[in-house]
Amino acid sequence: MIGIIGCGLKKQIKKCRAEDMYLGSIFKMSTSIIKKTTERYFILSAKYGVLNPSDIIEPYDLKITDLKIEQYRRWIFQTSKRLQQLIDKNETIYSLAPERYNNALYQFNVYAPMAGMRIGYRNSWLRKKTRQLARGNLNCIADIE
Repeated sequence: MIGIIGCGLKKQIKKCRAEDMYLGSIFKMSTSIIKKTTERYFILSAKYGVLNPSDIIEPYDLKITDLKIEQYRRWIFQTSKRLQQLIDKNETIYSLAPERYNNALYQFNVYAPMAGMRIGYRNSWLRKKTRQLARGNLNCIADIE
């Protein structure tokens, strides 16, 4: 099982590892759940596309919603192509990324438990799952419902 999370709006002000770049609570909660429930994971970034957690990146100010329709289509195509190079087609993807990022996962079998949730519901869902994780009640993807 491969995990996918979206980048975050709040960022460090210096170059660092991708997993350390994003400071927001949604990113941090998503990362803790993904690390516990998947074998490996990637971060999807509006600027960089697919990131390994250990990739060193510069801070940036670009949201996926800032992309014009043609830029967004190109982002989906390039991100999808890169993911196909990194992930076996038969692998299941567990995504905690927002919908606009999940559009790049169309060629995979994707489980996205927060699909369609607005930000407040996503935040609440992640807090609940993070508490379960802290209590040891969340050990695998089957526990995520």
